[in-house]
This record gives sequence, C-alpha cells and structure tokens, in this order.
Amino acid sequence: MDISEIMHLNIEAETINSAYLKLLDEFSSKDENYESRTAVISIKDVYNSELPCRVEEPFNKYYKVFINNDSLEKKWNLLADEWCLSYARRIMKKRNDIDLWTKAKEELLRNKDSRRCIIITYRDDDDLLDYLPSLLSIQFTIKSNKMNMLTVWRSKELYTAFPINTLCMHSLMIKMFNEIKTQYTKLEIGIYSEIIGALHKLPGDKKPKQFGDNLKCMDLEKVKFFWSVLETGKEKEYDKNY
Repeated sequence: MDISEIMHLNIEAETINSAYLKLLDEFSSKDENYESRTAVISIKDVYNSELPCRVEEPFNKYYKVFINNDSLEKKWNLLADEWCLSYARRIMKKRNDIDLWTKAKEELLRNKDSRRCIIITYRDDDDLLDYLPSLLSIQFTIKSNKMNMLTVWRSKELYTAFPINTLCMHSLMIKMFNEIKTQYTKLEIGIYSEIIGALHKLPGDKKPKQFGDNLKCMDLEKVKFFWSVLETGKEKEYDKNY
C-alpha cells in the first residue's frame, strides 16, 4: 500500500474551488483506481466559491428528468429554507419534538463561549434501519469575535459530493451567522472546517478538470430533494444513501 493512501490530508484554502483543486492534485489521475484518505479541510471565504462558470457535468443523466418538473419547482420554491440543503431532513426537521437548529442557536445566544452549539444528525432508528448518514455533526463556535463552523463526516465522495456538500454547509453557516448577529452585532464570520474520515474517489470515475457553477450544484440537490419530499417512499432512499 502506498503511504499516501494512509496519511491524512491537511488542506487550507481561501475558497471551495481552491480547496477542490488542491484535493484533485492529491489524488491519483488514474481513473480506475479507488482511493480513500482522511482529510482535514479549512476554508476561509464562505461567501465566494470561485467555482468556474463553464460546466463539466457528469451527472446530467441523473437529474435532467426532474429539473423541468413543475411540482418539484413549486415545492422547491415553497420550502426552500427548510429543504434545499444537504442533510436538511436531519438538520432542520424536529427530532423527538425538538427543533435542533433552534436549540443549537439558543445555546450560542445564551453563552457566547459555549462549546455545545452542536447538531447531531444521528437518529434513534438509524441502528435498526442500518442508516449511517455521511454527515455526523455540525458545531458552531465563537472565538475572537468570529463565528466558525466545524462539520464531521464519516465519508464523502470527492469529485461531486465535496463541492456540493460544502456549498450547502456554507449556506448553513451564513444562515446561523445572520441569525445570531442580531444579538452579537460586532460578530464576524470566520472559518469553515471539516473533518472527513474517508474522502474517496470511486474507480471508473473520470477525474474532472473543473467543477460546475453553483446552479448546477443545486440542480443535483433538487434530485435529492425530489427523493426526500415529493416521491412517496423515496425519503427512505435519501436517508439511507445520504
């Protein structure tokens, strides 16, 4: 085994796209190879993705049948704040009658130095159903008057899932920041970091030269939204696979 396969990656970058390009350089160019690495990634600018405007989109065949669906677009627009983000079913929906997002926010509003502003995605029935969400937890902290966000992932696919998920996590970070800034008026937005137990590329996947723009990323999210909200029974498929 190549030692590069067991050493973890430590990536610091200004934007999602610059982090993405650094990660692509770290993985083999041989499409037939499977690789998995533990990674710690920090991104400084959550407002600017720098994702290129020209799109190379390998997943068009999966979502093109959904995008022009009027029912999908209507519910997407109606429920955008609740459903449009990766793992929104586990983050925004009440669990045991507890609003996890509000509980985490109120903890940070109660105590600016708290280390308990955490959202865990694990649910009681996950053991019975053998569901293991890739996103394990979210934590918000304030240090030196900056709000930071840390996410922990058991697994993440590199070529497509990394930039999509990170865009969505940045949206959540901005949402939390805007909500608590009403109390902490001098607060600034800080660094987004994530720890990934197994950042991997799958055999046979062609290594991209670039990733698509934000709209194409969100189109992929619409497919998962379709599964989780519109199509009866597909919410189980969403929870099992994402």
